[in-house]
Amino acid sequence: MDTTWAKHQLTHFLQLTELRRPPPTPGIVDMTGRMVTAARNDEIIPAAQVVEQILDRVLGDWRSAQPERMSNRWVHHREAAQRALAQLERDDEIRERLGDAAPQLDAGQMHPWVWQGARSLWQSRHYDEAVRAAAIKVTPRSRTNSAVATSRKRRYSERRSARIRLNQAAPVCDSARMTVAKAFGVCTEE
Repeated sequence: MDTTWAKHQLTHFLQLTELRRPPPTPGIVDMTGRMVTAARNDEIIPAAQVVEQILDRVLGDWRSAQPERMSNRWVHHREAAQRALAQLERDDEIRERLGDAAPQLDAGQMHPWVWQGARSLWQSRHYDEAVRAAAIKVTPRSRTNSAVATSRKRRYSERRSARIRLNQAAPVCDSARMTVAKAFGVCTEE
């Protein structure tokens, strides 16, 4: 994940959703204490789309954590964005201080068919099942690939043995492939 970009997006979203008092209306005294966002909804909604994707990756369960009161449409998103920003900014420190300095796994580096089997489980924070699903995808593929490679080697070896048995004469050094053999004196000139 590009953390610099993600932090920038979260910070921008927090600026857009900052709550402030509405501008005063001439002749009306507002004593309600009503707050509005710094930007209009048509500016916030596109930013929220990107921020939700970031929150899904950084916090995972942010949608299930409902705030106690909803004074504004964006309060829940705003709180989650603040938490995600803190997580991104202090991730290394948190892992170091709490003892989880294990290497981070970048799913983008996995083979597509391995990640395909684990993606939905990983994103729903079912890590054990995701690893199991990835292993299940890898095992038969590796067996198949290994069997194919072994089969190819066996067929090549059998063909080579048959050629050697049929032609008991020493190999002729007339091809480019035989230059190494010629250098070692294995083949003869005819």
